[in-house]
This record gives sequence, structure tokens and C-alpha cells, in this order.
Amino acid sequence: MTTALKSIKSLAPLLDRILVQRIKAETKTAGGIFLPESSVKELNEAKVLAVGPGGLDKDGKRIAPSVVPGDKVLIPQYGGSPVKVGDEEYSLFRDHELLAKINDSCIAYRTTILTEHTTSASSQTSSLASLILPKIDHRTPQKLTYTHNQNFIHYIADAPSDHPSGTSAGGLTYLVVASSAFGRRIPFGYLVEIKNQFLARYKPEDTDFASLPPYGAAAFNSTLKGLMVSIGTTQAGKEDAIGNVQSEIEDVKGIMTQNIERVLERGERIDLLVDKTDRLGVGAHDFRVRSRGLRRRMWWKNVKLMVLLGLTIVFLLYLFIGFGCGLPGKSDSTSL
Repeated sequence: MTTALKSIKSLAPLLDRILVQRIKAETKTAGGIFLPESSVKELNEAKVLAVGPGGLDKDGKRIAPSVVPGDKVLIPQYGGSPVKVGDEEYSLFRDHELLAKINDSCIAYRTTILTEHTTSASSQTSSLASLILPKIDHRTPQKLTYTHNQNFIHYIADAPSDHPSGTSAGGLTYLVVASSAFGRRIPFGYLVEIKNQFLARYKPEDTDFASLPPYGAAAFNSTLKGLMVSIGTTQAGKEDAIGNVQSEIEDVKGIMTQNIERVLERGERIDLLVDKTDRLGVGAHDFRVRSRGLRRRMWWKNVKLMVLLGLTIVFLLYLFIGFGCGLPGKSDSTSL
């Protein structure tokens, strides 16, 4: 749709609508050759320009949008409502129509962030990292994922066993916050790549990571940004990330084998617990049967005692009355 607006800033999205502008692909090669328009592929990457206040749930409560102005997002090839202001083209999408975004990434030593890249000023990498980093145990290598709202927090944590030379690199953590739409292979491929490039720039044998101050490796921020964009928004980057993951298959197999052994061990313990539970169940059933039989025997015993006691009382009463009034046999002998 063509509008009479003079500036796109005059357009304020309503509800959960997001105003984006598609990022234009390069029309010139690195050698300065201009590409024909037919060979330039349209990118699915866009920049968020404005965000509505959010939709309403069934209870009438406002649902905050998942993006903010300045974010870079992946949009569908088709869809959205086109908006044209002058010669510029924009699109309006609903929040749930946006495909994905890679939000944040950082590299830390223990709990100290050494380098970080965020895609917008309102990103919360530092706050999320401050929650996750203290929970990471560097005694063994880790490749894990946490969930946070609609995002996944993936990280690779090195251990001293990864660096036999005994350097402080065993305390490094490589972390990225990514939309759940990316799955796990691409983010972990990205983490493998930033790990390789970070250690290539900061040699473990020459760098004491423990002595670096916060953001002491800030020169690596631009590399994080470049890798985030290339891996998160281009097909070649995604293929490279998947290749990185495949190259780590042996390590992953080792970790999986270790985890499977723990599961099997846990399974054996569960089997023992089940057997004990079954034995307890059988024992409880036998106890109920025996207690029911014992209760019946005690009841009959009590009945017999009560009957015997009643007969005894009747006999004693008979004797007392007989001695007081005279027994029949005694009266007959007196009269004779």
C-alpha cells in the first residue's frame, strides 16, 4: 500500500504489529563489479523500526512484543503488509509471523564477561549471563541449553581437561541466546566457530584469562557481531555452523556415552528400587492377610471369654440366691 506519509516515523504500529525494513543485498562484489538485478537475491533479514504495544490475551492482559526497535530479525519470504513511503519500502508483520532472531552472545572466564555483542540496546545478555555463569561447573566439559521464555540459552564450557597445558582457558564459557526457532545445531555451530577464532586470537599458552578485567577482550566484539550476522542470516553461514557441529560429533558422542552410562546406572538403581517396592507390596499384602486372620482369632477369643464370664456370673448368682433362700435339695431334706 502507498501512503501519503512524509516520514515512516509517523507510522505507529497497533497491537502486536511490527514495522520492519528488509535489509538490501549487496549489488556490488568485493572487486567492484556491479551485479545484475536478476542475480541479486532478496534477503530475509530485516531491521525492526517500530513495535506496537502488544496484543491482548484471553484475559485482556497485554502481551509484550518479543522484539524491540533496532533488532535484526528473519522474516518470511512472503507475507506481511507492504507499506511504501516515498521510494522506500517497509512491511508490517504480526509478532508471531517473525521467524527468528539471534539476540546476544558473550565469552566469559568463570563469571567475568570478557567480550560481548548485543543486537539492541535493550538486550539483557549481561543479566542473563550473570544468572547462568555461576551455575556452570568447569570440572568437566559441558554443552548445555537452558530455556528462557521463547529463547534458548546455549553454552559450551571448557574444563582443564580440554587444555592439558594447565592454562586458565579451562574456565572459559562461550554463550549465545537464540530464538527457539533456530534449534540447537546452528547456535552450537556458531559457538564452536567463535571458540576456535577466540582461541586463535588469544592463545591459551600466552594469555592468562583469569587476570583479564571485565570486557578485557572487547576487541573481539566485532568478530562476534560478524559471525552472528553471517551464521544467523545466511544459508552459507548456517551450513558452516552445521559443519562445525558435525566436526564435533566425536566429542558429543563421548559426552552422550557418559550421559548414557549415568542413565543406565540410574536405571539399575531404579530397577532395584522397583524390586524393593514390589517386595514391600507383597510384604504389606501378607501383613494385611495375617493381621486380618489374627483379628478374627482375637475376636472369637474375646467372644468365648465373654460367654464364659457370663456363664460364671450366672452360676455365682445362682449359688448366692440358693444359699440365701435355700437350695431345693436342702429344703427337701429338712422336711423329712
